[in-house]
Amino acid sequence: MASRIGALRHRVTIEEPVRVPDAAGGADITWQSLATVWAEIQPKAGREVFESDQLGGRVTHDVRMRFRSGVTPKMRILHNARSFDIRYVANIGERGEWLVCACEETTA
Repeated sequence: MASRIGALRHRVTIEEPVRVPDAAGGADITWQSLATVWAEIQPKAGREVFESDQLGGRVTHDVRMRFRSGVTPKMRILHNARSFDIRYVANIGERGEWLVCACEETTA
């Protein structure tokens, strides 16, 4: 995988949800930056998007980065004005070197 380092050309921010109490006694969800890292963003082919939709969650992109512990499907990834909700996280080869997040691009 070392040859893929050059593919990490997108600067992305990983964010996690944080509950903040509101004036009515409830809570609002805000997003807090966890880390800014280099990543590769790969759109899924149309057929792959259709097939993944059958599994209950639409996966539109894979985001690959160097391994980072603590990344979960509750988080999201931002790149410029784009937002990607993380649906699944895979530690490639279980070696702690690469992390691939299967994501769904969302619109604001």
